[in-house]
Amino acid sequence: MSLRIYKITALLAIVLSAACWFIDFRISLGIILAAAVSFLNMFLRPLSMKQALDQNSPFASLLTGMTMLRFVLLGLGIFVALKNPQLFSIVGVTVGLTLFLAALVIDALRRKG
Repeated sequence: MSLRIYKITALLAIVLSAACWFIDFRISLGIILAAAVSFLNMFLRPLSMKQALDQNSPFASLLTGMTMLRFVLLGLGIFVALKNPQLFSIVGVTVGLTLFLAALVIDALRRKG
């Protein structure tokens, strides 16, 4: 992933959380929590993708572990939001988890011209 996508994601998270702070601070905190979890998820993704592309890798069994770790990480962010509804809104967490995908679309549209 290029650094540009991470910058777009961070900018989207900051702008959306600042805008939602006036609506409900729990939505804003949910966006920040999910954006942080999404960043960690996207940092782990290249590790599992490199292993998937290398078919003869002795670490092929680690691929399943890395994929499961990424899903557990996402689930952990949702679990924290559900256990602490006084701090985090599940709507904000949902928006925050999709910010990285939105950044990918924005970057693709910008490159297309």
